Amino acid sequence: MIRVLMIVMLLGAALPSAGMSGVPRAIAATIAEEDGPEKPAVKAVEHYEGFEADRASLRKTVQLGGGPGQHPAVNASRGEAIAAADRIFRNVPFLFKTRQDVLDILGDPATISDYGQRPADRPDSPLVYRFDHGYGGYQYTLGFDSGRVCEIRVQGIH
Repeated sequence: MIRVLMIVMLLGAALPSAGMSGVPRAIAATIAEEDGPEKPAVKAVEHYEGFEADRASLRKTVQLGGGPGQHPAVNASRGEAIAAADRIFRNVPFLFKTRQDVLDILGDPATISDYGQRPADRPDSPLVYRFDHGYGGYQYTLGFDSGRVCEIRVQGIH
């Protein structure tokens, strides 16, 4: 038996084609769930205008320090990388995606900047994406249960 669930995420973007300025746009993800050991397959809207440019910007860094008498140089996230991550996490529905789906969309968290963290090898260990420009930024932690994203935590870095 197949059950179809609709998950609706309300976003702050307006729906211009309907001429309803200020009305939140709904992004629906359809989950087809089959009885048995197999987990639900998720088909969701993942792209938005500017998505590919944002994804390319995630790894843009700037070198801090490294001069005479300073700490070793660190490659920190540029402001545009932090802004791109914000847009991606606001517009791409990650809930219920597999770990591989997330890695396909965002890549390895350790490659974001020198502040990146290599993920543990356990299938349900979190993926931590840290966008830090050296003076602050944001950290996005995707938690997993049974191989699927079950929580997304956003933490400001000070």
